[in-house]
Amino acid sequence: MRVMKNTVFAFCVVMLAASQVSAADPLEVRERKPGYALAAALMNVFYVPVRLAVTVVGAELSGITGFLTAGNQEAAGDVASVFDGTQFLTPEHVEGTERIRFGPPEFP
Repeated sequence: MRVMKNTVFAFCVVMLAASQVSAADPLEVRERKPGYALAAALMNVFYVPVRLAVTVVGAELSGITGFLTAGNQEAAGDVASVFDGTQFLTPEHVEGTERIRFGPPEFP
């Protein structure tokens, strides 16, 4: 019983020590951009419903493809990848620092 208590105590001490934020790592101050945030929110009012419909159609076509090819997951995945992409817009998308993606991801 005593070994168990010592083990739990040591574990708690290690977890507390590991979770401490280092004073040498200053927090990064980011510039506030309320215009981009509001623009992204307003654009999502129109973008998200359309994107949701496209995603649902892609899921259905992918499932049908998998069914008609006797459960071939690669064929279903190929169809699903065509409908992949950005599901909602962020301020970074509006600002232009992040790309809005439609279709399969591009790998280097």
